[in-house]
Amino acid sequence: MGAPDFKPGLIDRYLVIAGANAIPAVVVINKSDLADASPARELYRKLGIPVFLTRASRGPDEDGVRELGRFLLGKTCVVAGQSGVGKSSLINALFPSLTARTGAVAMAGHGRHTTTSAVAYRLPGGGQLVDSPGVRECAITGLSALAVALQYPEFAACQPLCRFTNCTHLHEPDCAVRAAVAAGTISPSRWESYRSIVTEDLAAT
Repeated sequence: MGAPDFKPGLIDRYLVIAGANAIPAVVVINKSDLADASPARELYRKLGIPVFLTRASRGPDEDGVRELGRFLLGKTCVVAGQSGVGKSSLINALFPSLTARTGAVAMAGHGRHTTTSAVAYRLPGGGQLVDSPGVRECAITGLSALAVALQYPEFAACQPLCRFTNCTHLHEPDCAVRAAVAAGTISPSRWESYRSIVTEDLAAT
């Protein structure tokens, strides 16, 4: 949230990649004091995805940081996201002994790549955390439209109600997913991120 801007389409791409590889995922919204994070939190929590709101700048005693730290103990985790969202600062707040390198956000609105290669840290109390370089874009490859749709749990729930079993949810008649979007039971931002993956990412492969 804040700088850089919150990008639900990028989060949805990460969730698709994680789901397609059977990797449990969580959403962490850092800098949550810079904008209202509650709509995003409720959206992903309703989908069964754990969501943590953090303010790493406030240090290890911040409520969201403590909650996330307890969740991570004993797990092997990869931290991924846009440049400039404060991934390394969050790691330092979670585990002050790790001293991950941090930097300032570029004035143009794109974060600088403070972390330029993946760095793995062993966590106090067990587990491992990998800090990955920040990204500006994330593309999906190697999946069909149906495979992507099934990584959206709210789409998967509607899929049996579509007229066609291989419905892409883009143009087919009697599409239950588009009907749910129109009715407000599926978030338009989620359908838009799916549409972008199918028409831009998959079309380019």
